[in-house]
Amino acid sequence: GLTAAALSRAQTPRVIGAVGLLAVAAGSPVFAVRTQIFAFIPFVILLWVIFSVADARLRPRWLLALAPLTALWANLHGTFILVPALLGLTGVALVAERWLDTRQFERTEIFHWGGATAVSAIAAMLNPRGAAIFTYVYQLTFVSKVSQTVTEWQPPDIRSAFGIMVMLTLTGAIVTLAIRRR
Repeated sequence: GLTAAALSRAQTPRVIGAVGLLAVAAGSPVFAVRTQIFAFIPFVILLWVIFSVADARLRPRWLLALAPLTALWANLHGTFILVPALLGLTGVALVAERWLDTRQFERTEIFHWGGATAVSAIAAMLNPRGAAIFTYVYQLTFVSKVSQTVTEWQPPDIRSAFGIMVMLTLTGAIVTLAIRRR
């Protein structure tokens, strides 16, 4: 999904393909059959909707389709938190970009992205824990002992082959974005 979005914006597909292959290799430890596997499809849908609305290929009302997706995702895996986070960040980036280009704010754009962010956060509460799901995810991710024992949650160690691959992927992506920026 992310590679397809990058290819639709890129001038040279080979660079995107190379960075994409490095990303797959770097992410391979996460592809084991575990609960996060249920979050892959919602994540791809999330990216597709966000990129499509941001590029005006879909109408902003499609952002509301992310509410039921978030409700389902919050019952599958803790990465549901990416929905309001990415919606909010994308909205802020688009509003800032418009401001820098035209020195104007588009109120409807703020309403669409801000509203979709709020609605997705509310939709996440449709689970057995209710609003406490946000506290649960925070504590599990940052406070509990589990956060220190799950290997894929640890920062990459540049002394390992995996850590080197992650850093090369990150560096390649940053260099590509710097060279290919509009």
